[in-house]
Amino acid sequence: MHLFGKANWWLPPWLDRRLPHLSVEGPATEPEPERRPEPVAS
Repeated sequence: MHLFGKANWWLPPWLDRRLPHLSVEGPATEPEPERRPEPVAS
């Protein structure tokens, strides 16, 4: 890692698009709660 320096962390854009994006801590934002339609009064 010392020999390559910053090149260790370089990733070609085409490869970045092909690899899955993993997160150890989960999503950055919380998902919105599922909205259910209001019952129709008849």
